[in-house]
Amino acid sequence: MGSRELDDGPVMARPKPNTAGVYIISNRITSSCYIGASKDIWSRWTAHLSTLRRNKSYCRVLQRAWNKYGSSAFEFAILEVVPTNKNLKGALLETEQRYLDLFKPAYNILQTAGSFSGCVHSEE
Repeated sequence: MGSRELDDGPVMARPKPNTAGVYIISNRITSSCYIGASKDIWSRWTAHLSTLRRNKSYCRVLQRAWNKYGSSAFEFAILEVVPTNKNLKGALLETEQRYLDLFKPAYNILQTAGSFSGCVHSEE
């Protein structure tokens, strides 16, 4: 599933519709990253791109880095696909937390999966 880059910034190979899982947005210059989870990774990625390009990202640290280094410095990749089942939310939170603990991402202000205190965040 990897990622690739075009002239207008990072893009990823489109996964199957409604692919759930954990993803990473990494800065190739600084090695800093952001970890996220979604029930639809493709939709979440396009939402990130849209808000970052318009300077409206809810993640101010990631937005500042995007503005400073430019879109071509960033790479998006799927870390793990989570099977869709009746406990998808719990599985996503557990998997995301494992990666938050592993990477200790600089762009994640909140280091607890599912905690959105002070953040405007979509359902994705």
